Amino acid sequence: METKGIAELLIQGGFAGMCAVLLGLLFWMIKTLIALIREHNTVLQAHTIVMSEIDKRSGELLQLNRQVHDRLLARPCLMKKTDDV
Repeated sequence: METKGIAELLIQGGFAGMCAVLLGLLFWMIKTLIALIREHNTVLQAHTIVMSEIDKRSGELLQLNRQVHDRLLARPCLMKKTDDV
């Protein structure tokens, strides 16, 4: 009867040990996930800054393109007028 009690204690101790290992693994995974999220937020912040700079520059280029378009339309046409057209 005593061997059955020792075996039960060993099995319970094994389950408790496995629980402790799994709990440690869970905490390590959460710690790693939080670090990964922080890195992701840093990259996302830098990406947002770059995208706003691209948006600003594209607005400036669009304005320059419109100015060139207006200047080209203001110039006289150099093509000779013919009756064919």
